[in-house]
Amino acid sequence: STSATQAPGQVTSTCQGVCSIRPVHAIPSSLAVAGRPGEEFNIVIYASVKSRRFSLMKVLVTGFEPFGPWQRNPSGETARHLDGATIVDAEITGIVLPVSFQRAAAPLIAAIDELHPDVVLNLGQGGAVGVRVERNAVNRCRAPEGGDNDRYEPQGEAIATGGPENYQSTLPVTEIVELLNNVKFNAAPSDFAGEFLCNYVMYTTLHHIATQQLPTRAGLIHASPLREEVPDLTNGKGMRLKKWIDFAESVLYLLRTSIMV
Repeated sequence: STSATQAPGQVTSTCQGVCSIRPVHAIPSSLAVAGRPGEEFNIVIYASVKSRRFSLMKVLVTGFEPFGPWQRNPSGETARHLDGATIVDAEITGIVLPVSFQRAAAPLIAAIDELHPDVVLNLGQGGAVGVRVERNAVNRCRAPEGGDNDRYEPQGEAIATGGPENYQSTLPVTEIVELLNNVKFNAAPSDFAGEFLCNYVMYTTLHHIATQQLPTRAGLIHASPLREEVPDLTNGKGMRLKKWIDFAESVLYLLRTSIMV
């Protein structure tokens, strides 16, 4: 292997699976479990990293505006927080989508076409406790009583007429779940993303990638509502915003340093 002096936050030596990293802001706090400012420390990476320089990666992170009884939506706040950030040398663009079956697709597709991202990470607020990494998106849209934020209430219509019944995430679901559990998140894979806007955006993303024959990889992760917003609806088991940001940064760090090189 070889080594080179690089900017803080980048790999400073190469090896089989373990790399020396400088503890700077670009490293997610949930992964910075050793070392103090000014010290180098080792962090386990979940794939072999060969002797090569990283190329620039572009990542699009999407979240949603608040909906239903919620005054805040941590997925949108996380996307907004990450907008303009750099993790290792992955440049992050974050956008907040409307909770609308009729308005969400246009800004999503426009961002993909403008940015040409290597990865699209869709984030969504889910009802389950912890983090659920979705495997599949189905070609159906359905809204609960009252509909989306435009009061539109589809009842099982196809998202894309003539499109595949489902798409599978092209992100490394198993590795993401393993990483998140190793850094003390309650994470599990999920085979059903529902039929509301999160599933709609995941399906729309993957359908656009497939029909345009793009090399982009994409997938959806659900996580709990904010604990501090409506504790009676989450039974005290929601996630604070900092934890949302930490898990998203951890996933992006994994994708950049071990899976997507």
